[in-house]
Amino acid sequence: MSLSVMIPEVVDMDDCQTISAVLGGDKAQYGKLIEKHKRMVHAIAWSHLGDADLSEDVAQETFVKAYCYLGTLRDPDRFAYWLARIARNVCNAFRRRAKREDAFKRRWAILEAAEPQEPEESRESLEEQMWSSFAQLPEIHREALTVFYIEDRSTGDLAAVLGISESAARTRLHRARIALREQLAERLEDALDTLQPSKQFTHSVMVLLPLSPKGVALGTGGAIAGMGKLSASVSFALWPFLASLVVMVTVVKMELANIIDTPQNRFRKTIARRALLVPLLGGAVLGAALTFVSVGLGHSRGGIQAGYVAFCKLMVLYLLPLGYLSIRALRVSRSFNAVFLVAMIVVFLGVYAAVGFFNAPATIPNYAMLILLVVCAVASFSGKTFLGRYDYSIFLRCATGGVAETGEEELSLPRRISDLQFVSFARFLGEEHLIWDYSLRPDRIVLKFSLLSGENITISRAGECEATVGARSLRSISKTIGSQVDKRELESKACRAVTAALGRFLNGDLAGAKSILTAQSDESILRTPMGKSLHWRLLAIFNVVFWLWLLFGRGMHHVK
Repeated sequence: MSLSVMIPEVVDMDDCQTISAVLGGDKAQYGKLIEKHKRMVHAIAWSHLGDADLSEDVAQETFVKAYCYLGTLRDPDRFAYWLARIARNVCNAFRRRAKREDAFKRRWAILEAAEPQEPEESRESLEEQMWSSFAQLPEIHREALTVFYIEDRSTGDLAAVLGISESAARTRLHRARIALREQLAERLEDALDTLQPSKQFTHSVMVLLPLSPKGVALGTGGAIAGMGKLSASVSFALWPFLASLVVMVTVVKMELANIIDTPQNRFRKTIARRALLVPLLGGAVLGAALTFVSVGLGHSRGGIQAGYVAFCKLMVLYLLPLGYLSIRALRVSRSFNAVFLVAMIVVFLGVYAAVGFFNAPATIPNYAMLILLVVCAVASFSGKTFLGRYDYSIFLRCATGGVAETGEEELSLPRRISDLQFVSFARFLGEEHLIWDYSLRPDRIVLKFSLLSGENITISRAGECEATVGARSLRSISKTIGSQVDKRELESKACRAVTAALGRFLNGDLAGAKSILTAQSDESILRTPMGKSLHWRLLAIFNVVFWLWLLFGRGMHHVK
């Protein structure tokens, strides 16, 4: 059973609302938090240090630090517990600093060189008497007693500050009382009732505060404070993300090893590295950009929640054109990959629209992602996975010997090609993943090989062919194969290959048409077909487990 179950969740709506106002840019509201918790922080400092003046210094530093890092607070309802932890850390830092200063003085004989002072004959103060006995208690007992009496003898508040259950707080208090003589406990109660910071404490702290907490821009809403929370959660996800990075690198290496190492296949390894690593980096950059923009939009609209809603709206705008293009691609291919891409975009378009425009729960995109990963895992074991040849371009195949040589007799076509024949051939090419769309005109068909590269082939009704390869695509092909490619020769070869394949297709020889455009079989390229590759299946399982951990494993990280 998780330890977090035993920790009481004491929700202080006043603290939550005040913290939200501070992160929203209302710095003056922080004074309310100081006034409310200053005695508790001062008492914790005194229980560790035993000096009222030094305890006030510690309390001031505690509130300044808490203000600076307020944006990193995950649970505003546990502000008192978080503040107490900061106070303890500051006390430890003060003690370490005092030890270093004392060691420095002893080293340089400053203490011995100082003029002797006459001993004070005044009697020991009540505070000093009390501390001399109080210091004999264990530190946790001193702190429990101090906080208990400061917080109006409430074991519930004591438990919230110490981060333990109320029953554990009562047990700790009972043991502390046993360790301390009853009469001293009574004196301590009376003395602690008057122990408090100076009247100017709140004003002194407010003067020391910076213009805004770290991560919160001056004059803006509190959405950027969410970036502080994001940075605070890095430790939570650091190791899992490092593990995912190791898994991805391993998968990339195994995928490269799966490509048969021949001179004809070396260009595929270059494409594989680009195809596997560039989307990962691009996705990370895109996600970061969308996040920062959405956070900026949420500045003046209510904080991090508004920022997330803005992010969802931006994702809708981003997915709309992708959805349109993916649906157009279904005209030429109804393969699992094409259908899955459309379904994925439509689902996420729906959930982001629901969150961004209809106030749906903000968690539904997480569960949509889980469903997506489960489907990917199932598909990987059924053999329906992504493509693995890395040469799904007619022009690239023509430059690398991926198409068969054709004779003049294979280039003859019917005098007039019908719309049905054109569309059927376009779908044939789409099922082979060689085109993503087509445009049917009154006198010709334009086969589109990619969206941005400028690659297309136009075939007229009379069978005349004209190929166009874009300058960027030509440079990419030349860089991939390591030598300069002649543009005219490449376009001519592509026209001959497509025309010969169209002739065989119109004659009903589908296998012959495919053999012209796919001269190299999968067996000559990959050691193991991608649908049967173990590393892709392991990656799919890892993604599901990793996402389940992100969704349901956070609770154990609330235990400090």
